[in-house]
Amino acid sequence: MKSDTPRRQHYVPQFLLRNFAGPGGKVWAYDTRVQKRFSSGPVNLAQEGFFYRFEGDDGTHELAAIEIWLAKEIDGPGASAIAGLLKKRELSPEEVRAFFRFVAAQMQR
Repeated sequence: MKSDTPRRQHYVPQFLLRNFAGPGGKVWAYDTRVQKRFSSGPVNLAQEGFFYRFEGDDGTHELAAIEIWLAKEIDGPGASAIAGLLKKRELSPEEVRAFFRFVAAQMQR
């Protein structure tokens, strides 16, 4: 396991969750397993330890480099596009592409 691979891997990026935070930076969530609502910071929500971990052909568990790739190629540009949309209410053609790549990735997660 590479040491630079984050252990806590979000399937909903924190930057997106922050847009729904109230005063104090907390987001309300609902735990369907125990049927309770609670508030927490985005760092603790919509994430699992080693979410992108997979079993290799030889039976060993490996961490997919997809977490790092998603952050750089999909989530980063998507965050910039969403920030631009919220701020100026319009997107350049490149920002539109980044936005829809982000949306498509979210649908697959």
